[in-house]
Amino acid sequence: MKSSALVLFAAIALPGLGLTKNVPAPRAISVAVPSEQDNAIASRILDSLVEIFAYPDDQPGMESIGTGFFINRHQVITNAHVVANCSQIYLRFAHQDVISQVSILNTNLDVAVLEVANSPAHQYLKIRDSSTLRQGEACIAIGFPYGQFNSTYGTIITAFGRADVGFNPILLQMTAPIDLGNSGGPVVDAAGQVIGMATMFNPNAYYAISSNAFSEAANINHYHSGITEGLSVHALEKN
Repeated sequence: MKSSALVLFAAIALPGLGLTKNVPAPRAISVAVPSEQDNAIASRILDSLVEIFAYPDDQPGMESIGTGFFINRHQVITNAHVVANCSQIYLRFAHQDVISQVSILNTNLDVAVLEVANSPAHQYLKIRDSSTLRQGEACIAIGFPYGQFNSTYGTIITAFGRADVGFNPILLQMTAPIDLGNSGGPVVDAAGQVIGMATMFNPNAYYAISSNAFSEAANINHYHSGITEGLSVHALEKN
């Protein structure tokens, strides 16, 4: 999708921290949320998140940082741009760091699935059908911007997708701010169900890949929506 506006993927590349041989100790996690209900949602979702450290093979000394979340016991979903061209990938969760590798990489939809061996028991997030979204619905973007756990709040503004296949959103625009390091983190509704995955932003807008789109790309529940190339703006129904 071409645009003259500046678009930033919500991942960050920093000088390498030597994770190839020595994995750093887990960072302290702080949660700042505006209500008890939101705090409960954020706390529950935290148990399903991972922080991602990846090292581009073509950029020695650089580190790509992002977020991911479990879709089953042995697989984590994130953005393709976080782990593309990286043969060294580390996941941090449950106060431990594990080596991972890419099993699915869809650069067209910016979706990647990572394999996790010997992962401990953890919760998985419920994924909602994003075609049921309405304009103005509350949303929460959760992840590790700049390596620190954070959650932000906003609403769904509009969606982009294929209207000619019975509209199914691919890209969601929202007001919940995301930043570098949020890439691959879940965007959830007021019930804590995943409706999207944070992917990119510019100075005036924040975007997430819809749950239907990443479910198809990751073959979650063998979901097939008939998504093809080409995007059109769709005005969501208002609440």
